[in-house]
Amino acid sequence: MLKQGDVDHLTTNQLMAMAELLDQGLDTAAAWRVKERLRWVRQAKTPQAVRWRITRFINYASELVGEGALLEPVRKALQTLRTHAERVVRRWTSTYTNARLEGLNGVFQAARARAKGYRNDETLHHHDLHDRQPRGRRVQIHLK
Repeated sequence: MLKQGDVDHLTTNQLMAMAELLDQGLDTAAAWRVKERLRWVRQAKTPQAVRWRITRFINYASELVGEGALLEPVRKALQTLRTHAERVVRRWTSTYTNARLEGLNGVFQAARARAKGYRNDETLHHHDLHDRQPRGRRVQIHLK
């Protein structure tokens, strides 16, 4: 019902039912609240705002999650965020996107796939030099 957490389209009765569910203290409700607060962190505009929001988020979520066994994965995720908070903040100033990193990974994967089957470094080096020559001007390379 609330896949994106958008409650603007809910009727009054649906909002009341949602509030009742959240007030029951169920682990599902706690996890949903944590997820929604994380969305709030992602809306920050500056690295300073992100730092502040991450700190508030971790404190809020830690208190909300408590010690329940079912929310152990959430506690583990909070610890990971606590450990890597500065790396998360760098995302706001970095020019690297996931698409660019996936593209680089594709280049490395293709090179590794192409290198499979070469018996030794000399054969690989020979093929590498051969492929770098312009199409009409292939130079014969003789390895000793």
